[in-house]
Amino acid sequence: MVPARVGIVVPVWNRSESLARAIDSVLTRAEEPVQVVVVDNGSDDPEALSKIIAGYGEPSISLVRLPANLGPGGGRNVGAAHCTAPLIGFLDSDDEFEPDWLVAMTGPFEDPNVGVVTCGLRKVDSAGRVVLERMPQPVGLADAP
Repeated sequence: MVPARVGIVVPVWNRSESLARAIDSVLTRAEEPVQVVVVDNGSDDPEALSKIIAGYGEPSISLVRLPANLGPGGGRNVGAAHCTAPLIGFLDSDDEFEPDWLVAMTGPFEDPNVGVVTCGLRKVDSAGRVVLERMPQPVGLADAP
C-alpha cells in the first residue's frame, strides 16, 4: 500500500448522520491514497460513529475517541497529532469537499516556499442553491511585508 501524502482530520460531535457523507467526499474525490482521522469529540452515541467507521473496512480510516468535548480546535489538534501523512487538512463532519479539492489544496506545495494553503467556503441549502460564498484572495510571497 502506498503511504498517504495527505491526512484529513474530521472532528465530530453528535453528527453521526452526516459523517459518512463527509468521509465519502474525501474518499471518492481523492485521486491518491488519503488518511482519514475521525475524532469523536465526546459524542453522546459513540457506537454510531464506530459502526460508520467499521462499515468502510478501510485501514486508512481511524477513529480517535476523546472522553470529553474539547471543542472543534481541540479535536482538530488531537487528530493532527494522530496523522502520519506529511500534509494535513481539516473537514468538519457536516461538510464535504469539492471534486477537485485534493489538487487545489496540495498543488501549491510543489513550491518549496509554500507552507500553508487555505480554501474558501460555499454554503449550499437543501435544494442545492448556493446561499453564501467566501473565497480567499490569493496572497504570495511578493505580497508579504
